[in-house]
Amino acid sequence: MDAAPNDLDRIAKRKRQNVLRVQRCRARKQSGARIVRIEVTDWAETLDAFVPIGVLAAEQRNDDTAIEAAIAQLCRAGFRAVEAQQKASA
Repeated sequence: MDAAPNDLDRIAKRKRQNVLRVQRCRARKQSGARIVRIEVTDWAETLDAFVPIGVLAAEQRNDDTAIEAAIAQLCRAGFRAVEAQQKASA
């Protein structure tokens, strides 16, 4: 039984998505980056705290990409602070 053209398009799209996913994964691995899951128990309060420190705009509270960027920014800032402290004590 032959696949319908729509099925072939869907299969081709899925294959492209898989290839892109693997490429992103390899690029992250080569750059030393990782994706981790974290549980945030006080989600609303956490997002409220992000706004005044300037890592998240209030209108972006429901934007997953903006929230991800805010968390990444905080992680980088924390890493730089620890790195500077280590250099100062050395």
